[in-house]
Amino acid sequence: MPDLLLHKFSLSLFFLIFSWLVYIPNSFAQSGLEPRPNLEQLKVNITEFKAPQDVRLSPFLAYDSQKNVMWTGDITSNSSNIIEFDLNSDKFVKHKLTGFDYATHMALDSKETLWYIDPIKNILGHYDPGNNSNKIYLIPHQESPSGLAIDKSDNVWILVPDSSEVLKFDSSIENFSSSLPVIFYPMSITSDESSGKIWVAEISGKIAVVDPVLNNITEYGTNQVSFTVPTSIVADPRTGKIYFSEHNDYTVSSFDPSSKTFKKYSLDFGGLPAGVVFDNYGNLWVSQHTLDKVAVIDVTTGQVRQFDLPQGSIVQWLEKDSNGDIAFADQNSNTLGIITTSLASVPEFPQLDIIVSAVGIFLAMKISNLPRMFSNGMQ
Repeated sequence: MPDLLLHKFSLSLFFLIFSWLVYIPNSFAQSGLEPRPNLEQLKVNITEFKAPQDVRLSPFLAYDSQKNVMWTGDITSNSSNIIEFDLNSDKFVKHKLTGFDYATHMALDSKETLWYIDPIKNILGHYDPGNNSNKIYLIPHQESPSGLAIDKSDNVWILVPDSSEVLKFDSSIENFSSSLPVIFYPMSITSDESSGKIWVAEISGKIAVVDPVLNNITEYGTNQVSFTVPTSIVADPRTGKIYFSEHNDYTVSSFDPSSKTFKKYSLDFGGLPAGVVFDNYGNLWVSQHTLDKVAVIDVTTGQVRQFDLPQGSIVQWLEKDSNGDIAFADQNSNTLGIITTSLASVPEFPQLDIIVSAVGIFLAMKISNLPRMFSNGMQ
């Protein structure tokens, strides 16, 4: 009878491991994320697409998941162009508009309509590709705007670095409704979809969070904890932690809103970190605009890898599509680049494969002995 109990235990263990192996991949699939691989498994393929000759691509991109396109601006003086890059056909489409000079920072709202900034004429623009309408709103500041993000209510938050302010544009009444001060020179802004809050990186060495509901702002960073030119900022969709590049310190730092603690990740490659974005594996990609390389960080282990960009590339900002591919605009070659990632053929759970095989063999041996076990028990 002890053999029979051992057999039952083996059978239970086998089905427990099998269920776990099925549950883990399915849970990631349902969340839209993928299990995080070891960075050594990552393979990349980089393809660049040349912009039309009469277009000068802006370094800022915005991904439209509904149409599967990347939006950017044409920073040729007085171009008034919005540029669409179709990820299905790999084709550029130029949208000729009026009423502004050129578009830089961009973001899409819940209706997949495009908001953009014209820093020359101090304009907030709203372009609806569905009906080709374009509305223009004058930003009530003499200083140039730089950076925008959109909250869950489709309000638009805009940075005005020279006056150290964050402006709120209420899209429901089509008017600027408030202004929040920050310490000094807000540099970058992002929306955290999980919390609904807006995060800002300040060149003074601090980060700040805007609560759109309470309409207030809280800063983090003290004389004991400060940062060297925070440049680009992003929220981790898996953990809610905030990550930002430190442009002059070869570093990326993180902030945990729950514990109010910071952590640093060194990028000792000689490039100046700029844009940051997460892929579908939960890895953080970092552009280094003084190097023709891009870095990727496993934020759980601190492991870092670099991948070569085309020689002479100048890349400042990054964007991600729904496949987890990374997009960028190369300022030197005037191309739009796509970094496609895949995994080397290494088992995702090699240790568990061994365990399952061992349990399976053991179980098969016990099953083959069942008749003898029962006959012995009956004698």
